[in-house]
This record gives sequence, C-alpha cells and structure tokens, in this order.
Amino acid sequence: MNSIRWKLIAVFLLVVFIPIYLIQRYAIDFFDHYTRAALEKEMVSYAFIAGEQYKTMISSVSEEEQAGASLVFEDLLAICGPEVQSRIRILSPEGCVLFDSHDETTVGKDFSGRTEVRGALSGHYAARAALTEDRKYLYYYIALPITDDADNLLALAYVSRHTGPIIKAITEMKSRQTRAIILALSVALLTAIILAFTITRRLRRLTRATREFTRGTGPLQLKVKGKDEIGELARSVTRMAEEIELRNRYNRDFLAETMHELKAPLTAIKGAVEVLKEGAVENPESRDKFISNISYDTERMIRLVGELTRLTQLDIDVLSGKKEEVDYCAFIRDLTARARIKRGGQLPTLKDNIPETAILITILPDRIEQVIDNLLENAFRYTGPEGMVELIVEEDPDGSVITTVRDTGSGITPSNLDKIFDRFFTTEPRDREKPYGSGLGLAIARSIIENHGGTIRVESEPGRGATFIFTLS
Repeated sequence: MNSIRWKLIAVFLLVVFIPIYLIQRYAIDFFDHYTRAALEKEMVSYAFIAGEQYKTMISSVSEEEQAGASLVFEDLLAICGPEVQSRIRILSPEGCVLFDSHDETTVGKDFSGRTEVRGALSGHYAARAALTEDRKYLYYYIALPITDDADNLLALAYVSRHTGPIIKAITEMKSRQTRAIILALSVALLTAIILAFTITRRLRRLTRATREFTRGTGPLQLKVKGKDEIGELARSVTRMAEEIELRNRYNRDFLAETMHELKAPLTAIKGAVEVLKEGAVENPESRDKFISNISYDTERMIRLVGELTRLTQLDIDVLSGKKEEVDYCAFIRDLTARARIKRGGQLPTLKDNIPETAILITILPDRIEQVIDNLLENAFRYTGPEGMVELIVEEDPDGSVITTVRDTGSGITPSNLDKIFDRFFTTEPRDREKPYGSGLGLAIARSIIENHGGTIRVESEPGRGATFIFTLS
C-alpha cells in the first residue's frame, strides 16, 4: 500500500463509492419518507370516509332503520377494508371496538390504552408506528375523532395498515442500487488501474533512470515524455542532472587546477631546501636568497589556500547569509573613505562619483564589500602612480544599480578578456615589485554578484586601462 499506484486506485475507488453510496442513502430515505407520508395521508382519507359513513348510519331515526344501517355499514367495512389493504375499526367514545372490517370477534375490545387512541379521545388526530411481535411487519395506526356539528365526540375511526409493500419496494431498490454500485465500482476499479499504471509507469522509469545516474553508471537517460506534471518533472530532473554533471566537471577541473597551482610553489620550496642542504646554507648570500624564495613561496601558498577557502565556502555563506536593505550610495561612500584611509595617501588617486540621493537595495553587505575591495585592489595593482582609479554608482531606469570601477592602468589584452574571470588566471602587474594576485579574486567576485542575481563584465583596451561593471537588482 506504500506504492503511489495503489494509493491512486484506493483514492479513485473512494471518490466513486462515497458519492454513489450517499446518493443511494438519500434516495432510499427520500422514497421511504415520501411513501410513508402518502400512506398516512391515504389512511386518513379512509378514516374520514368511514367516519362520515358512521355519522350517516347513526343519524337514522328509528331503531329498525339504525339496525339495518348498522348491518349495511358492517358489510361496507368488510368489503372496503380488504380492498384498500387496511383494517378499519370504529371505536366508541370510551375506546371500545364497535365495528371491525377484518374480525368481528374483536368487537367490544378496549383499545383506550393505546397512545394514538388516547390522543384521538382527547379530540386530536393521532398516529403511531409499531412492529409486530415477530418483528416481521411495521404497522401504521391512525386514530381520527368523529364529531357532530357541535364538535361533540361521537366515535373514533381507527385505521391500521402494515408497510410491507413499502419495505418490499425499498428492499428491491436497495438490491438494484447495490448491483449498480458493484458495476460502477468494477468500472471505476478498471479505470483506476489503467490510469494508475499509466501514470506510475513513467514515474518508475524516472526512478530507475535517477537511480542509475546516482550510481555513476553514465549520464541520465530519461525516456519520459508528456506535457503534464510528470513530463515537467522529468525535464526538471534532466536539467538538475546536467547541473550536477557540470558541477562535477567544475570540481574535477578545480581540483586539477588547484593541484597545478600548488605544485609550482611546492616545487620551488623543495628545490630551495635541497640547495640549502647541499651547502648553500654556508654561504650567507646564497642562504638569504633561498630563504627569501622559500618565504615568498610560502606566503604565496598561504594566500592561495586562503582564497581557495573563501571560494569553496562562498556558496554556503551566500545561502546561509541574511540579506539587508541598505542605502547603497552611503554604503559605497563609506567603503571608498576606508580605502583612502587604508592606502594612506599612496598613488594612484582614488576618485568617486556617487549620487547624494539614497538608493535602497537588498544585499549581503560583507560580500559586496569583498567585491569592491577586490576590484579596487586590482585597479591599484595595474595602475601607475600617475594614474587614477574611479568608482562610479548609477541607477538604471529599470531600477537596477550599476557600479563601475575604472582605472587608467595598463589594460587587458583582447586575448585575456574572456579569461579574466577564470580561476587562477592572473597577469603581470604594472609594477614588477608588486606581487602577483592569486587569480581567484575576480572568480570570487563573479560568484558573489551572480549569487545576488546580478551580472559583472569587463571592458578594456591595452594601455588605456580597464573598466569593471557589475549590476545589482
């Protein structure tokens, strides 16, 4: 029952069965109520007719006429009672049987203890339903007062009739409706099985394909078609698998590039150590040179590992960080002021062009600060003392914010423009005494901007500086 296939079948059957069952119950209850009401109304009519005939009989003047009328009335009840399938009795004002359409031996029997008779003796119409002692039949009893023109009680018309025909009709109705329910459920079951197996067949294909993909047996191969939700799910899974494959390829390439980048300083350190062991340590000039190389390469590795750590943790930090709404102009203005203080008046000059009006934007401030610092550091590294670095903030008509970092440095060759955001890519700084970058700063900057839903690009011509532009929404 854990399978969605059987759950679909069960739900489908319930959806079919419950409305049919409720309709059946309503139809039977309505039929029962309607026929019983009609039966009671019919019995009241018989009682009224019998009462009128009784009043006609007792209105005879002479005793002989009354005796004759009584015989005629008795014969009339004996004929009409069985004809209308009802037992008709006339009771005295004391509740005793005067006439009985079915059994003369009951004449004189006292019915005053019955509920409906007591109600009628008090001058009101009364009715009652009761089962026979063997509980085979349900009888209806109605008692109607017979009064003269002055509303004086003359007698009671007492009519009883069993509901066998009604029960028989209801039983037949139930039998037919049960057969109809069984037929409907059979058709529903067959339809549910076909639909469930049709739907779950594609889900099972999807499950098998994803299971094989997770085992690493090959690329995801889905043979699930359709424009419905399952087809959309299959397309989403395919896109997810492609993203996973790209991420795996990215990780493999990243690992290979990392090993390559770490190999160079490690090889240099190993070579310097070996030279020192071979006797260079005795020569102060050579010793200082090789120790300086070891220190340089060690610092390079530490810086490289730090950048790698920030890069690998970037996605996690962005996902777990809480964005804040900030005044972007005031935020950038503050970053620019801190950059000037940190440089302590060193050239090149840092200029800013930031609107005075507030621009509200929701960002991760620490991450955007990291982007700005990285772009400014690169601009300073590749711009001479006589040059200038400019930071510009503009608001686009579509509501996005454009930030530009422009320098007048050495620029980027056209062949390097496409590689500038790649991991570990770096070029020689303008001042050869300045250290090379790790080649990860711009890769980190791009990742931060893209995680904010923005874009970043570069424009440059050799010898005419570089312009980095990123957009935030």
